[in-house]
Amino acid sequence: MDEKIIFYLETLKNQGKSVNTVDAYRRDLKKFSDFLTLEGIEIDKFEELQIVSYTEYLMETGISKSSIIRNLVTLRNLYKFLRRQGFVLEAPILYYELPRIDRDMPETLSPEEVAHLMEAPDLNTRKGKRDRAILELLYAAGLKVTELINLKVTDVNLSGRYIVSTGPKGSERMIPINHIAAEAVENFLSVRPTMAREGTPYLFTSFQGETITRQGVWKILKNYASVAGIEGDVSLNTLRHSFAVHLLGNGANINAVSEMMGHSDISITMKYRDMKKKASLMEEYDRTHPREKGEEQ
Repeated sequence: MDEKIIFYLETLKNQGKSVNTVDAYRRDLKKFSDFLTLEGIEIDKFEELQIVSYTEYLMETGISKSSIIRNLVTLRNLYKFLRRQGFVLEAPILYYELPRIDRDMPETLSPEEVAHLMEAPDLNTRKGKRDRAILELLYAAGLKVTELINLKVTDVNLSGRYIVSTGPKGSERMIPINHIAAEAVENFLSVRPTMAREGTPYLFTSFQGETITRQGVWKILKNYASVAGIEGDVSLNTLRHSFAVHLLGNGANINAVSEMMGHSDISITMKYRDMKKKASLMEEYDRTHPREKGEEQ
């Protein structure tokens, strides 16, 4: 855990906060510390984009909405302290409106919207080839953006149609990919030598040859969502969530989906199944209810 967080917890203890209060703060901030480590972010570099990412990270752990709000409030109190102490100059979370947690999972795209999104990049350009491969892999393998960023060229097996994703503790999982995603990656690999610096092991890089960043991927998603005419909110995990909902909706085994997504608890995966069920009920209602169909009573 970051020494600044440890100092904050010690300060709370010295201020006479109860043992239970300090322990609650410690549990919340342990989650935050794990997130910083996973994303490779320094505590003074936690910006607006990361606030949204951290909220989604908390949602994926399966904790309740009230617990997510409490974690974010704890984080806000931490940054108030860090700024007073001069440990950080800027703390966007202090004036950033905390995300509303009004649903169990972020919005997903329909298969048609996914298709439009994939068609948005211009495959006549190097950038288009790279971006198409990024979008296809996010959806084909249900990857977190961090996993995509950390993918190495050697993690991709195109002939076998799978990738190997390495977790923060060194654990590996093999994830199948479809023919279209494999073709998109192969197409990108033909131009990658003109983009990546020599010796760079990571699959995706910026045009400066550096490893692509979360913000870079976010800009790619937002840009092509706009090009594709997608009106709903698109987040860094939208394609990951769509991957799960679409597989389960087409009859995939929930244990297999849970393994592919790297969930530690199958109850997290079950939320995607519940989302599909709710959507199906609404579709059936809209299709059959007389008032929805506009029929006279």
